[in-house]
Amino acid sequence: VESLVKVVKLYTSDPDALRKDWESEQGGDHSVAQTVVLALQMTLLRFCRMPEFKSARRRLLPDVQYDTLTAELISEIMPLEGSSAAQLEQLAAWVERRMPFLRLSLAGAEDLRVMEDGARHIVIFALVGEFLTNALKFTGTGGAISLSVTRTDTGLELACRNPVDTEMPRPLLSGKTGLDFVRKVCQLVAARFDDAGASLVRSPS
Repeated sequence: VESLVKVVKLYTSDPDALRKDWESEQGGDHSVAQTVVLALQMTLLRFCRMPEFKSARRRLLPDVQYDTLTAELISEIMPLEGSSAAQLEQLAAWVERRMPFLRLSLAGAEDLRVMEDGARHIVIFALVGEFLTNALKFTGTGGAISLSVTRTDTGLELACRNPVDTEMPRPLLSGKTGLDFVRKVCQLVAARFDDAGASLVRSPS
């Protein structure tokens, strides 16, 4: 959440600074996998606890004791840093067991480096969180969310796919504030965004 606020502030107050920081950043002491894990932790915690996700919880996880789920998330998942393959496997296994509607794929994300709290960390955190938040809110009963973070020859690809619940009230369904934010940030850092089925972000090499 704090990183998302940072992106908004940078984008609205000094977009050139965000663009320059993104382009000049080279490597770092933090892996992209760690950034993604942090975004997942924060977003899933909000999903379990915040009133804005109440209807989404009912659709995606009916008959679940949310206090128990939240306690498990805090004790088993929040301590993970995503700094090793074993931790990534532990996260994926927990999600598969406790949130079976969500399918994760982190292919090579642990090999890409960013600066902790640098521009790329902030942007990737914000985009992953926004993609997943949007999918959680709009996926219908029985639907599956697929979130993948993949290293490519040119950088990084983020993709989030989910079926939209067409039974939702029309004003809610037509809201695209989050995706508009994603599109603008992607334009700012010269990434490609496609919301026709898949949400795609590709970072420069």
